[in-house]
Amino acid sequence: MEQIKVQLAKKQADGYVIALGPVNLVAAVTDVGMVGCGAFDVAALN
Repeated sequence: MEQIKVQLAKKQADGYVIALGPVNLVAAVTDVGMVGCGAFDVAALN
């Protein structure tokens, strides 16, 4: 897993890249939420 800082318009997010063979899972996490690729199961994270 790789962690990077992502600069947004008004704050900074923690960016994550998880290599899974030929594809990557990606997400950006802030103090108020997360944006990620469609592979994340929102119901399971709730």
